[in-house]
Amino acid sequence: QEPLDLCPGCPRVTEIPDFYFYANNGLLELKATDNNELFLLPNYNLLIKSPKSSASKVISLIGVAINGQNYFFSLDGAGNFYQSDFSVPGSPGRYNLIISVLYSDKTLAKKSWPVEVLPWGKIIDNLSGQNIKPAEITVLKDGQLFNGWGAVNPLTASDFYGAMLPLGRYTLQVKASGYQNYVSSEIIIDNYVL
Repeated sequence: QEPLDLCPGCPRVTEIPDFYFYANNGLLELKATDNNELFLLPNYNLLIKSPKSSASKVISLIGVAINGQNYFFSLDGAGNFYQSDFSVPGSPGRYNLIISVLYSDKTLAKKSWPVEVLPWGKIIDNLSGQNIKPAEITVLKDGQLFNGWGAVNPLTASDFYGAMLPLGRYTLQVKASGYQNYVSSEIIIDNYVL
């Protein structure tokens, strides 16, 4: 699928600037040279930035496409970064995120990342199998309330929950009316998604 064609017939080049993905004011460390799969949550808003200084040539236009939606980059107020917001598809599944860079010399570079949109989580009663709602989920790191990445903590789950977190080890504390408080065993976040 090639939903975004910035320059039909332009010669392709391999030089592509660095790209960084941001969620909740935190940095998801993935550069254009990586082949890492991005794990995201449905309908999450992300920011992609590219330092102007990382481009090997003058850039005319940058676009990003995912699930048939196209977004275009603009320079930030200081003129140091190209950036674009985009919305993660609303349905769990596998997608391709494609970034196209059109240089002023009319050459074109493209980079594609596989994206796995994971479903939101639920709090389930072990005996009945029913979804417990509402529930309050508190994310703890080293036994302390975790307030990194601007995430709301505790999360109040009226139906589903999830968060984008830095890589690391966490525990969850769950409270719900009519149930004993629960503290999870250690959870290792290795893909930024809780």
